[in-house]
This record gives sequence, C-alpha cells and structure tokens, in this order.
Amino acid sequence: MMVVLAGSISLPAQNTFVVHFDSIQNGNPGQPSSVIELDDGGFLLSGIQDSHDTTGQLHVFLRRTDTWGIVISEREIHENDPRVFNSAGLGSMVRDDSLFVVGVTRYAPSSYECSLLLYKYNEDGDTLSTHELLHYSPQDSVFIQHLRTILVSSGGYLLIGGYEDIDNSAQILLVRVTQNGDTMWTKQLGDQYSDVGYSICELQDGGFALSAIHSGGGPSNDHTLIRTDSLGNQLWRRQFGELGSGIPSVRMTPDGNILTFTGHKESVQPSAWSEVELRKWNLNGVTIWSKFSHRTINSDTWPRDFEVLDDGSIITSISYGRTAMFAKFDANGDSLWSRFYYVFSETNNYNEAIINDIDPTSDGGYVMCGWKIQDQGDPTDGLQTWFLIKTDSLGCGAPGCQTLGVNEFVIGLQEHLKIFPNPVETGHTVTVELAPPGGADLGPVELVVQDVMGREVRRENMVRTEGVSTFSFPVSAFSPGPYLLHLVSEGKWLAGGKLLVE
Repeated sequence: MMVVLAGSISLPAQNTFVVHFDSIQNGNPGQPSSVIELDDGGFLLSGIQDSHDTTGQLHVFLRRTDTWGIVISEREIHENDPRVFNSAGLGSMVRDDSLFVVGVTRYAPSSYECSLLLYKYNEDGDTLSTHELLHYSPQDSVFIQHLRTILVSSGGYLLIGGYEDIDNSAQILLVRVTQNGDTMWTKQLGDQYSDVGYSICELQDGGFALSAIHSGGGPSNDHTLIRTDSLGNQLWRRQFGELGSGIPSVRMTPDGNILTFTGHKESVQPSAWSEVELRKWNLNGVTIWSKFSHRTINSDTWPRDFEVLDDGSIITSISYGRTAMFAKFDANGDSLWSRFYYVFSETNNYNEAIINDIDPTSDGGYVMCGWKIQDQGDPTDGLQTWFLIKTDSLGCGAPGCQTLGVNEFVIGLQEHLKIFPNPVETGHTVTVELAPPGGADLGPVELVVQDVMGREVRRENMVRTEGVSTFSFPVSAFSPGPYLLHLVSEGKWLAGGKLLVE
C-alpha cells in the first residue's frame, strides 16, 4: 500500500492519498465498482474479484478502509460458492441511512440460469439481508445483468441493467423495489434492436431519466436517453451520439433538467478521434447545450462516472489512453481543470487505468476507485488491481499541485521515497531520497518545499547517482512547523511527503 501525502493547504482537514490493494488481493484479479465515505472518515468499497477460496469463481468483495485508505476489514460475500456473482457497474452501491445496498447478478450452475438479487450490508461489509428479485431457470433461456442501483425519494430502490432472451434482442431492464426488498414492478424498454441500460436518475416529478447503449439499425453503440414516469412507462426516447463509445451516464441538474455524459467518435476506424460529450437536455428531450472535450486520436478517450455538484459544476472520470483522468467542468460544461493519474508503470501498455466511481467527500475533496492491470516492474505483473484515490478540493493527489504547475501524478514511486530525519530539529540537516525500482531514469527531478499556506520556501535540483535521486539541506532558516515536500519532473508529480521541523 502506498500513502501519497497527508494534510492540505486550502482546507487543513483534507487528506489525500493513493493506495492499491495488491497485497490484499493475494494474486486474484478484480475491480471495484463503488466507494462510499463512512461517518468516521474512512471508506467502504464494493467490487468483484476472483475468490480466495478453491472455486476460483468471480465473487463480490467489500473492503473497509481507514481515513488514509488502508484496508482494515474485508468480506468475501460468497466464499466457497461455486456460482458466479457480479455487482459490476459504475457506482453500483448506494447508502440508505446506515445501510449499504447493491444489486448483484448471479449465474450458474447451469447455462442460462441467472438471478437478480438485492444485498444490504453494514459499514463493516457484513451481510444483513439478501432478497432474490428475479430468477430464470435454464428453460427460460434468459440472460440478465445489473449495472446500477439508485435510491428513490419515496422509499426503496430502482435497479437498471439488461434483459435478453434467446430469441430476441436485448432490452433495458428496470426493477423497482421497496425498502424491504419486495419487487414492486419490472419493465423492459427498447425497440426492435438491442438496448442495455447503464445509468438512471430520479427527476423532480418522481419519474426517471435513463441512459443506454443502442446497437443495430444504424451506427453501432448509439447512446439513448429515455424519460419515464414514476412507474417506468416510457414518455419519450432520444437516440444521439452516433458512434459514441464508453459508458453513458445520466444525472439531474440543480435546475431540474437532465445531463448526460457520453463518448463520441468520428468514425468506426481504430485510429479515429474520440472525445467526451456533456449534453444538457430539458424535460421534453430537447438539447439545451452540448460540449465536447478531451479529444484524442486512436479512440483513447472513454467516459466513465460523473456527478453534478450542488452549484451545478460537474466532476467526471475519464479513461484517457493509459491514464486515469479526473476532470472538472463548470455548470455550462466548460472545462475548469484536469488531473491525470499514472497508475503503475506503462511499459507494455497492458490496459487503461479505469475509474469506476467518483464522489465528493465531506471535507470538500473527492474520492475515486478503479482498477489497472499491473505491468513489468510492478509488484505483481499482469494482476488486475483495485486502487483508491482521495484528492483535495482541486483534484490534487498532493495538496498544492495547482501552485506547482502540474496536473499529472505518477503512482508507484511513493513507497520509494525517504525523508530523514523526520521530524528534524532546527539547525540540523534533512535528506530527501528517491530510489525508483531498477534505478529507472525519471528525468530531471526537482525538490519543491512549501509551507502549509502553499508558499514556496525552497526549490532545488535533486542529484542523481546510480539511479537514486538525493538532496540534503539545512533547515536552520525554517520556522518550526509542518512543511510539504514535492518531487516533480517535467510537469509530473512523482512523490511527496510532510516534513516536521521542531
């Protein structure tokens, strides 16, 4: 586990960190889908992973962390069960007072045998109740999947996903559930082609807006927006985005309108430009505005999760090539800033770094969970690994990044940083040392020292000898108190820590 940096400049109570769960996963691949902040400042994550048991099946896992992202408890929900359980979906776990609720799809032991279940947990990840909402036997020849669960203001939950029988195209599946886990109604929405629902939000009138991926009858992977009444009956349907890629998400804006976050491509060619689109709709399905951003070639931009804040501003997670991106927009969809996270090394480009859930936190910052396949030189080459990122209010993985002129963060070097002695007495000398794995050349490395107000008090070039970058300096001119140390190279933040001068 790697803790990046504690403390904050603008808000002293904010903490920031980046951790990965390699040592916790014991060599079993998986990915988190949800993270929720707990009352004690820690976090509860849910996701899927190959089992620790002998079955090797995909099971649901819950992990509770402390305020610094360190795992303090773990629950494998279906240990020793030979069936497959999947809670996949962006932000698929929701909080209902002191309970944590998630929809889970279960498959096997027979082909075409599947169920939709609703689980409730406490903050330690202990299962409090399980409700089977739907079940299909092999004779039904039906495949279902769950992709998101939301709370409904009148009580209970609404689940969205996909439904497909062997003779027909996929349809959007909606399941309305009471707080006690009883099914109130189910709906299947779609046309003669394939539709799978990925995201849903409640509107002010008690109805819903849902987004889906549409395939067939035109360009592939069209995005679809549907508005329903409170019983799931379709009021209107809009197809848009043409060659849109990635997961389409939908939220209600503070003024009661609808906002979608989707992808867009110029052609089906692998080398085609791709970008993300924020589009605001009125309740009649008419576009108010549309904004495109973060364009890349080779179809490398993929939208993931997003949330609309109380002031109308928007936070988003984006898969941007091999990096995990966190971007913020104003209420009109104009970009404010972007932060890039290089999770593990990028030697062989195994896979993108994916953020599956992003949410604001009570201290004014943000928390994100996701996954990345590790590469050569990483702790476990080839392992699909959970990670958790906590930033400050400016999206910085290290407080003060906005004053350094960096927006890219390299994850994986923090554990190789040493600051000693720490604390250090006034008049003595402190040494900062960064020894990357294999003596990797990080380029010219600068050491930047800031006080807790973000003011730069020293900047020096590190000295690199046999793959180790070091610098020693006296602190006789420093007043007693905490200082923030940053190591940066060519616009990237490499590592950092807190120095206490006594």
